[in-house]
Amino acid sequence: MKHGLNTDQCSPMTDKVPESFQDLFGYCCKHVNEQVVAQHCPGDPGYKTYVREWSRILAKGQIPEASNFEISETVGMTMRNDSDYTEDFLRFRCFTNSVALQLITCRRKEVVFDLNYPLVRLLSDTIYLQDKRLLFLLKPAFESSFQLCGADPTWMGEFVPWWAYGLTLLAACRGDEPEMLRWAMQTITSESKLRHSESGQFALSDTFLFGVTGFDSLCAVWIRLTNLLLVSYRNHEPVALILDALSEYCVEPKSADSMPPLNEKSLRVFRT
Repeated sequence: MKHGLNTDQCSPMTDKVPESFQDLFGYCCKHVNEQVVAQHCPGDPGYKTYVREWSRILAKGQIPEASNFEISETVGMTMRNDSDYTEDFLRFRCFTNSVALQLITCRRKEVVFDLNYPLVRLLSDTIYLQDKRLLFLLKPAFESSFQLCGADPTWMGEFVPWWAYGLTLLAACRGDEPEMLRWAMQTITSESKLRHSESGQFALSDTFLFGVTGFDSLCAVWIRLTNLLLVSYRNHEPVALILDALSEYCVEPKSADSMPPLNEKSLRVFRT
């Protein structure tokens, strides 16, 4: 199924990288410096090597050919940090996730972080940052990822509905109702196709979307974005189906309450 997407995609295991990924990475690099890297790399025994690795990525302005422990540990620990919502930290996390997105999709060597984590954090952090330009850059990067997931079902088939859902939320954030409805339908159909695939390996539980991955998928963040972005579109059938299905999923209040509040006012900058 085609949605008028960009065709600047890399085929699996090649060196060609979509320009959309490079544009996103380049923009994120502009908003961090060595001081931000030193301040926000995880403070565990590997701290010095994390700082060295991420400072090197920033200085070179290039994403490495493959991931390593210093990259994956920083991405993973930063991804789960819900105690810091300062601008510097959110910029740092966008920087690390722009690296993770490209490594997962186009490199894949020694990648140990999950594909849907950078998706939800990039969108959520962009809303917190109120960065309209960053949201503009997420759209083609997410579309490229969706194409690549569908092109390689043996490796990334599990994530196709997640990226379709991420694009649903991104379109809702921009106030693009027709595109949001297209991606909402794509989310439902791709989730169903994955759940009923011949292997059956992806259907881990009956829970819509969250039941087709073995990861916790930062569920509180997904639900927070769902409640913010889709409730006003409930009168449309595909959105109503998604909202009803996800309403059955329970998120621990403590996890959800650790994030600063978001409301309709948070979206105004993206719709002007």
